[in-house]
Amino acid sequence: MKKYDVIGDIHGHAVELGSLLEKLGYRRNVAGTYMPPEADRITVFTGDYIDRGGENFEVIRTVRDMVSAGHAHAIMGNHDLNAVLFHTLHPDSETGEMKPLRKHDLYHTRLHQTFIDELERDPESGEENLGWLKSLPICLERDGLRFVHAMWDQAALDHLRADGLLNADGTLHPDHWHELAMKGTPGCDAVDLLTKGQKIDLPPGVEFINADGHTRGEARLKWWADAGDAGLMLYQAVLGVPAEAMPDIPAPEVVKDRMRQLQDTRGTVVFFGHYWMSGEYPTVETERAICLDQSVAKDGYLAAATVTVEDGKVLEMSFHSVKARPAAR
Repeated sequence: MKKYDVIGDIHGHAVELGSLLEKLGYRRNVAGTYMPPEADRITVFTGDYIDRGGENFEVIRTVRDMVSAGHAHAIMGNHDLNAVLFHTLHPDSETGEMKPLRKHDLYHTRLHQTFIDELERDPESGEENLGWLKSLPICLERDGLRFVHAMWDQAALDHLRADGLLNADGTLHPDHWHELAMKGTPGCDAVDLLTKGQKIDLPPGVEFINADGHTRGEARLKWWADAGDAGLMLYQAVLGVPAEAMPDIPAPEVVKDRMRQLQDTRGTVVFFGHYWMSGEYPTVETERAICLDQSVAKDGYLAAATVTVEDGKVLEMSFHSVKARPAAR
C-alpha cells in the first residue's frame, strides 16, 4: 500500500505551497526540505510551477529539493515548457541568426514576466532553474496511476517515442527543442496535446475573450466529460467559454468520438491540472480523471489529492486545499 499526494498548478505561489504541504503533514528538515509524514508517502506535482505569481524560484527550490531527496516526482506543464523555449536560442532556418524558440512578443513576455523579473535579479539561479525545468518528464506512470499536465493521449506519447523525441524516462530529448517549437509539426502537436490539451474549433461566428484578454474562436475540450451521454451539448464539452456565447446545440459526433478515444485509459486513473477549475476542492465528475487545478493564480485555491493505492487500485482518495493570498495574485 502506498500514498500519493498529487498537487496541481502552483504558478509561483510558494507560500501557498508550503501551507498546503504542512496541511498534508509534511515538515521541513534541517536542510529546509519538506519530508513526508510517512515513509510510504510521496508527492507528485503535475506541472506549471512558474508564471503569474512572484515566487517562482522558491517554488522550484521547494519542489526540486523534494525530488532530489526522493520524496517527490515532478512533471512538466505548458508554462514550464514555454519557459524553456522562451530562453533557448536556435539558428533561424533562413538567416542563421540565433533566435529564441518562443517569440519575445508582448503577449508571451507578459505571461512570463514574473519569472523574467526573478531571472534578471538572480541570473545564476535562473539558469539553474531553467536547466531543471528542461529535465522534467512530460508524464509519469506509477502504481496504476497516470500523471500528466493537461491530457493523457497515448497516441501522442507513442509518436514522440517513435520519432526519438521522448526518452525512456519520459523526458524530452535535449537535441530536439527546436522541433518541439515548430507549430504544425507532428512533434509540436503531440507535446501540445499532453501539456495544453485538445482544442476544438467553435461554430462559425462564435468567439469569446479569454482570461488573458485575447479573442478566441476555439476552446479547450473537456475530454473527461461523459461522451456516451446522447444529450451532451457542445457547451458541456468545452471549457472557458461563457455560456451566453455558446449556441444551444448538441456536441458533434466527431467531438464525442475524440472524447471516447481519450477516455480509453485502460482502467487507470489520470491526474492532471491546467484547466482553471473553481471551488475550494476538485469536483469529481468521473473517477477515471481528476483535475487538480483550482486556480490559485486567480484568487482560487492550491489543491491536492491524497490517494491510497494497492495492487494498482485506488482504495481511498481525499482532497485538501489552501486559499490564495490576495497579495499573491
